[in-house]
Amino acid sequence: MFATYLKELGSFLLVPMAMIIAGLYLTKGVYGLHRSRSQDRKDFLDLWAKADKADNLWVQVAVRHLFGENLPVPLIRHLIAQPQATRALSDVAFAWRLIDLDEATGELFWRHRRHYSPRVRLWERRFWLGGYFLMAAGALLSVWVGVKVDAKSTVGVMSWLYALLFGVAAYGSLMRGERLSDADVGVPRWTKQMRWRGGSWNSPATGASRRQGRKRRAG
Repeated sequence: MFATYLKELGSFLLVPMAMIIAGLYLTKGVYGLHRSRSQDRKDFLDLWAKADKADNLWVQVAVRHLFGENLPVPLIRHLIAQPQATRALSDVAFAWRLIDLDEATGELFWRHRRHYSPRVRLWERRFWLGGYFLMAAGALLSVWVGVKVDAKSTVGVMSWLYALLFGVAAYGSLMRGERLSDADVGVPRWTKQMRWRGGSWNSPATGASRRQGRKRRAG
């Protein structure tokens, strides 16, 4: 009877089975990630209570352990002094791939010159947001096609492959947009008392100041 049931369903049984198995692995992965992050926070708090906060290397390693980014020590100490130190560290660490610190001058700067323009940052956020919805729609359409056709056919296999690719692209677009939004709002809020190259996060450095910064780093 069971063999007859399988024969009647054919390859369509593979799709829900694959989805169930993938869901179980995804749930296990998310749970493991949550436990890992919770353990990281616990380890960080234990170390913070015992260690010497005056040690620059330890402070940098501890922040890297909790937030996943190697922030410069002067920036870390500035953020720790804020009324909402944890939030400040979290916001700046999330956006750190977009900004940097000149060790010679102590000035913050955007890694990409175009981000000095508020208009460019706004349109770039909109671009990634639109990309997210477009990729998510592509993923849903691919899943729909994959469910409708024979899972063993070329169209069926390619539909599920495209669904996976579109899903990854949607997640990447969402993260890029969120990181830029965080950098546009959170970074100026927590670093407005620090020096920015060009005088402000909205003021690109002049050619002379860039050449001067390169000379300092080269020296």
